[in-house]
Amino acid sequence: MEFWRSTIRRILLHEKFCCARKAHCKKGPYSELLKANIEIQTAKGFQVIYSAHIATNNAILTPKLKAGFVITSLEIEERFGTRAKLSYFTSQLRKKIVDFRVGFIRPDEELKNILKL
Repeated sequence: MEFWRSTIRRILLHEKFCCARKAHCKKGPYSELLKANIEIQTAKGFQVIYSAHIATNNAILTPKLKAGFVITSLEIEERFGTRAKLSYFTSQLRKKIVDFRVGFIRPDEELKNILKL
């Protein structure tokens, strides 16, 4: 199993590449790698970990969604078709802001102050 990444700004981590042989699929190594990666990158201070995947790639999307990633956008590319961007917010405040922006929660006093509402 391999895992490549790149850093964009100091608070964002873009996961670029991860692959596993078919023999290891659905046996847990990707979920374990994902869990370890989240812990390591959180400890390093990254506030958002994100990646983009073909929207029908359930072998990657399902473990990521179970790990706490959320779909933050869909895009259409001529090379790959529809891709889903997934984001994991290590910062609870950033997660709270996104939840407000998409209508999951109402703004509390903290959000009203930060967003000047």
